[in-house]
Amino acid sequence: MLDWTLAEMALSLNLVPVALTEVAGYRAWVGEPLLPTDVVELGLRGNPNLEMLVQIAPDLILANENQEASISLLPQIAPCLSASIYAVTGSPYMHAASELRRLGGRLDRISEAEAAIATSDRAIARAAEQVAGFSCPVYLARFVDPDHLMIFGRNSLFQDVLDRMGVANAWQGATSAWGFGIVGIDALVCEKEAHLLYLGLGAQDLEQIAATSAVWRSLAFVRQKRISILPSMWFFGGVASAGRFADHAGMALAESK
Repeated sequence: MLDWTLAEMALSLNLVPVALTEVAGYRAWVGEPLLPTDVVELGLRGNPNLEMLVQIAPDLILANENQEASISLLPQIAPCLSASIYAVTGSPYMHAASELRRLGGRLDRISEAEAAIATSDRAIARAAEQVAGFSCPVYLARFVDPDHLMIFGRNSLFQDVLDRMGVANAWQGATSAWGFGIVGIDALVCEKEAHLLYLGLGAQDLEQIAATSAVWRSLAFVRQKRISILPSMWFFGGVASAGRFADHAGMALAESK
């Protein structure tokens, strides 16, 4: 497999990948479903090791649409399947569920697909109950460098989940087709009542920024300690990532009410 999201989807269907690109990155960012320890490393997602792939001789290659279009040798190695969660504007959770059902149908895993979707639906419904009465708008963001954040809003998977939970997103600015924008710290100054759900890889990011950035320290949610640091999770993921986000966001926001 050449793509983390497709690896997540395959594991949700109880299909174990033989090989995957950037295995350590999957474990750091996606995390769940758990990746077996013996999965072969295939190099970078943008430049997979095709020689290794030929040696493995897979029955099927799961690759995202960009990989399938740009790596012309893939169909010569094995049949390819892809998924298009962000191919249609809006409703990425609905598209993730639809694509999981499609893959489940192609791979004789229909019941597994429905079970995975039902699990995530329950997680989102449970989170909605947990955050009932939570009134603060929420920023979803992670630092990409000391001065800039990746911020998630319209078109993002996690925005879709927040909508289903009944939680407002504090970021109403422009986003890409994948639901994020890159902004300076000062872009978060205006919303005085916001709560931050931090989507990085831990508290160390925020500690380092707080030590060096007066602008960051001046933000209302920083001064008033309205920050929840979520475990690492894949914001470009599928149904399983959506359910995992709902579980952790629901608990974090319920604790902060």
